[in-house]
Amino acid sequence: MRKLVFGGLPLSALVLALAIGWLGSRHDSRLVLSVETIKPGVTCPVNSDNGAYKLDRWKVVGALDYKVDSSLSSGVSAGFQTWASAAGLSVSSTGSTSSPSVAADGTNNVFAAPLSGSTIAATYVWFDRRTRQVTEFDMVFNSNFDWADLPGSGDCVSSSSFDIQDIATHEFGHVLGIGHTSPSGANNAQTMYPYGQAGELYKRSLANGDLAAANAKY
Repeated sequence: MRKLVFGGLPLSALVLALAIGWLGSRHDSRLVLSVETIKPGVTCPVNSDNGAYKLDRWKVVGALDYKVDSSLSSGVSAGFQTWASAAGLSVSSTGSTSSPSVAADGTNNVFAAPLSGSTIAATYVWFDRRTRQVTEFDMVFNSNFDWADLPGSGDCVSSSSFDIQDIATHEFGHVLGIGHTSPSGANNAQTMYPYGQAGELYKRSLANGDLAAANAKY
């Protein structure tokens, strides 16, 4: 369930929201901040692709650039380009992050930092509440977990690490305004399924529902 909170919302409240799996929004003048998270859950074996998808309110218009932690760069770039190709958008890295933080500071930052509870990653999207156009995003990979560019193929491999590209692909879907499917296990073939697990690889590629969402939005 999405809860709207009007007025100022301190970062401490956002961290608490992540810890309890809450999705929130903050209104600040014309801007809205939406926080989207992915949580641990069993996703393999993957069920048949049922084409499920859900759209959120916002949308990217025009080219998008970002700065990324060098340790995440390769997997993030690959994950972002997967959606960019599907949506017909231009997305590019402009270099490494420098003292990144979650803030509406004019820079789209992708970095690793501690997140509360079991949250795997979180994406913060600011958008104009009238035009619904994305103005900025920040993406945080939980540094309490192990991250790697995992070798192998298939749905999942045996590993205690999360695959950077796999989770980056999921999170960038949120930037583009693609929401989570329902948590029903029947939807777990979709990249935008709300759960992920260590060793998971299949979210690197978009399923039928993900592609349908990109076509519907863009």
